[in-house]
Amino acid sequence: MTRRAFCLWSLLNGSCLSAGADARARAEAEKAKQAITRELRIGSSESEIRGFFKRHGWSFDFDNFDQRFRGDVYRAPEKTHAVIVYIYIDKEREFVRSDVQVDITYF
Repeated sequence: MTRRAFCLWSLLNGSCLSAGADARARAEAEKAKQAITRELRIGSSESEIRGFFKRHGWSFDFDNFDQRFRGDVYRAPEKTHAVIVYIYIDKEREFVRSDVQVDITYF
């Protein structure tokens, strides 16, 4: 296979993998949104939020500066797509709002 043909093959193969990862990431994001809606309410305590992440097996940490939890819901094997959950808390350390994002990285 010539270098040119290999580059074309790599490009086409990568976009096919990326399209599949994109669909999976969006499906995982929708599941995460539904779980948040079903299991957390405005005013849920910090321990309830931590329990939520643990029940779902999602790694998470807390950003004290932004007053939010950040959880990794899904990472595509190709490392091109990720689903990230942000759960914001107030001064009483209770649930205020959430945001679910699909992070796409092309290299």
